[in-house]
Amino acid sequence: MVMSALLYSPAQDEDSQLASLHIKANPSGASITFDGRGPYPAPYLASGIEPGDHLIVITKDGYKTHRQTITLSAGQRVPLEINLAPLTGLLLVHTEPEGMNVTLDDADQGVTPLLLTSIELGKYKVKLSKPGYISKTLDVNIDSRMPKRIRENLIPNSATLVLDSSPSGAKITLNGVSHGVTPKIIREIPGGASTLELEYDGYELYKKPLQLAAGQKASVVAELKAIPSKLTVVSIPPKARVYINNQFKGEAPVTIEDMEPGSIRVRGELPGYETTARTIELGRASDVTEELRLDGNCGQIQIITQPAGITVFVDGHEKGVTSFKDDETDRISNPLTIELIPEGERVIKLVGKQHFPASFKVMVERGKTTTISPKKLRRRFIPDIEIRTATGVYQGVLVMQSPDGSIKIETKPGIFKVIEGKDIKVKRPLRAPSLKEDKPSN
Repeated sequence: MVMSALLYSPAQDEDSQLASLHIKANPSGASITFDGRGPYPAPYLASGIEPGDHLIVITKDGYKTHRQTITLSAGQRVPLEINLAPLTGLLLVHTEPEGMNVTLDDADQGVTPLLLTSIELGKYKVKLSKPGYISKTLDVNIDSRMPKRIRENLIPNSATLVLDSSPSGAKITLNGVSHGVTPKIIREIPGGASTLELEYDGYELYKKPLQLAAGQKASVVAELKAIPSKLTVVSIPPKARVYINNQFKGEAPVTIEDMEPGSIRVRGELPGYETTARTIELGRASDVTEELRLDGNCGQIQIITQPAGITVFVDGHEKGVTSFKDDETDRISNPLTIELIPEGERVIKLVGKQHFPASFKVMVERGKTTTISPKKLRRRFIPDIEIRTATGVYQGVLVMQSPDGSIKIETKPGIFKVIEGKDIKVKRPLRAPSLKEDKPSN
């Protein structure tokens, strides 16, 4: 507020006891009240004023009211010019994030948070801006001393990507640019199409197209897919039954593709051998061969019989028949080897059609061969053929038949007879009688 007054001694006039006052106000358009009278439009000339104190009040919309007491002397003529002070308002600006530049009708005012306390009343354009964010311009009307408040969230002019992966630690490439490893927050991504790639040893490449908008905050949690592993299981001896995580997969060697990495339980089973099991760690994208060495828990038996062609039983289970030697004699057999016999005491039984059965016990040791000396079975005489001739009837055991039709039979144990083919009238087999098992020989 500026006040100027020029006082001077009045010239002689008709009434030297009265004063006058010429009042101007800036800006124009103000109203003046003088000693409570008025209002009068400025400028205003008050004359014939009694000497003494007088009150001047000047008002104008948008400006502070000016009040002034002036003392006039007799005969004074006073010019008075008043510059009115404009009214000001308050503006409080908050933004998210803080630190936004604020301009008022293009005039810089500072950064948020900001309080402006001396803004002339009127309408303004408030601009909020900051690098990396979309600027915003607002219209505000400061029409009183009542504070005006602005609260604005500014949108970044780029996108933000919140990124993680399972497992974490994957290498990040966005639009061909490396950004470290997950988890990661990547800011200031230009809006539009982007390509995200994640790499982790032992996992398939993760690739994802993204469409990001300015100001968008996108989130991606990538589930990485492990590259399958390959597991081959072999056994010594071969053909062990292979179980993976308690599921039967076949006889060794077994190859399993597309195995999930991690802890794998491998088990091998083979009759006559101890079960072997272990846990292995199968890495990602690995090719592993696991060897199972099985320890035998059985022994074997080797036996020769006299004659050959004897069926051998072990603990009541048939295990084979002794074979004839190359000379085709049935007196002594080839050795018969029976494997995978559980260790311990075992009962052996020998059975032949023309011999009395024999039983005995043997001790089988783990990993060893128990050899049984030739066992001779007591022969049972059972006639199997009857031959009729003109001179008689003969029954016995067929020994041999010649090409000329002659037949050799054993008529009694150790007594043989040859019958010429021309003498044979009738030849018929004899049905073997049901045999009552005799006490076995030792």
